[in-house]
Amino acid sequence: SHARRSAQTALQRIAEGLCRLMAPVLCFTAEEVWSHLPVAGRRCESIHLAEFPAAVNLPEEPQILERWSRLWQVREEVSRALERARQQSILGNSLEAGIILEVEEEMQSFLEGFGSDLRYYFLVSQVSFGPAGEAAYRGEKLTSVRIHVQHAAGTKCARCWMYSTKVGEAQDLPGLCERCVPTVEALRSADVG
Repeated sequence: SHARRSAQTALQRIAEGLCRLMAPVLCFTAEEVWSHLPVAGRRCESIHLAEFPAAVNLPEEPQILERWSRLWQVREEVSRALERARQQSILGNSLEAGIILEVEEEMQSFLEGFGSDLRYYFLVSQVSFGPAGEAAYRGEKLTSVRIHVQHAAGTKCARCWMYSTKVGEAQDLPGLCERCVPTVEALRSADVG
């Protein structure tokens, strides 16, 4: 698939760049890693003959930086709420959590723009919006944000460890969630083909 190929290309470039950067310090390790990397196009036989990666000048996009900075501010508040829940023995780790966010309408619209990926950014299994209740955590820096932490509904996925109410719906992959089933099926079909 296009997404898989894109991820592989990114990982290849990152691995080659890191290998080139660590070569002066970790000579033998870098050489061994270099020998195991797949060859994409022309490449030097030894890492020590390769040049350092060229710096890439990316255009400045302040609106993108602002968007992610704002998300990270909310994420910091979520992390504080999760830590408080851990201390109160409500949950053991963040993937066991389902959170309810009580935020202003504009903030809710902003966060909903991240879609179902929001839970991955917050490192929790479920995110919903609504009244958080009186016992909810109130943000330290973002005081308009209130977060109720509870144990996530559903069952733990055997592959990604996220909790989902849809674990077990796939007959041939009973321990997996709705996100992992298509991934494993794609990997199976790639192995066959």
